[in-house]
Amino acid sequence: MIEWNQFSGSATEYPNLHTQNFCDYYNTIKQAGVTQAQIMEILFPFSLRDKAKLWIISLNRAAMGITNW
Repeated sequence: MIEWNQFSGSATEYPNLHTQNFCDYYNTIKQAGVTQAQIMEILFPFSLRDKAKLWIISLNRAAMGITNW
């Protein structure tokens, strides 16, 4: 389902709406021993394509101090 509603980063898309839809979906997923933040971090890149996918791939999370969702 996440891949059916991908965000590309185009000017005609709404990033806040995409994020809300993503959160609505990921909140339905539960896995024993896995936090919701871990699920979100794993699934979010699958909700992106085109410019948005390239952006997230280009992030140097360690250098930027990003340690969680």
